[in-house]
Amino acid sequence: MTSIKILYKNPIKSFLDTQYKNLVLKPALKLLNKRGDYPAFWTMPHDTICREILLNGYYEKELLMGMSKLVQNKSGTVLDIGANIGNHTVFFSRVFEKVISFEPVPRNCWVLKANLHLNQINNVHLVEKGLGNANEKLFFRNDPENTNDRLSRNNPSETPGENRVDVVIGDEELGRLNFTSPILMIKIDVEGLEPEVIMGLKKTIAFHKPIVYWEAFNKDTVDQSRGLLEKLGYENFYHLTTNRFSNKFMNKLMNSLGRNAYLKPLDQCTTFDGMNVASPKKLI
Repeated sequence: MTSIKILYKNPIKSFLDTQYKNLVLKPALKLLNKRGDYPAFWTMPHDTICREILLNGYYEKELLMGMSKLVQNKSGTVLDIGANIGNHTVFFSRVFEKVISFEPVPRNCWVLKANLHLNQINNVHLVEKGLGNANEKLFFRNDPENTNDRLSRNNPSETPGENRVDVVIGDEELGRLNFTSPILMIKIDVEGLEPEVIMGLKKTIAFHKPIVYWEAFNKDTVDQSRGLLEKLGYENFYHLTTNRFSNKFMNKLMNSLGRNAYLKPLDQCTTFDGMNVASPKKLI
């Protein structure tokens, strides 16, 4: 008689996890293959942005659609500042003539370049630096489970010097690139350093007058960037969001039927859950 020795006993939790994968996740993955003409992405399943890409084709897909629709002329350049792993960059590359992406964190750049290569994208220029209002080196939080790495002047790591990246003045870096096409749109998502990016790009913004999208989630930080843009001649400010109502229950109910992108006057907003918008002309 052949004897059997159990080397590993599967606990109940692991058994339930296995059944969940077999009964729920695997059938769901088969459905994801039929989503349509979405690009291929290298993703990390533990990351929030990556999980939404897996489920919806893009992260913040509805906002991306709204951002591109507000720019009528597509024959020009888009600046993607804080490009992360390339979700917005890949989308913009399919819509606009040229994209210049800025991403300082090496790990994110590796994945971004892989996503560009995977989709055979050749109209994107990646600058592996951050933008600010001074030429300096900043620290980033090296979290292996989160691609949203915020830059800081204080070292969040116990290992000195290994998590520092280059940050440069935007106007100077764009001058070195020596390109001639008009800048149609600037997207800024840099985890709280948006005002510094705007200050470093003030000559570029004043000259090209692009639509500027920036992320900020409370009124004080929204107003800080708004004030800088007003000094550069902008008078029309909006908020692009997937939530139509101020009531959370109504938003959940509406979004359960399908998410849309809505444009609201910024002065009428009490919550800031999407992208703030500065435009050289009225949009609504």
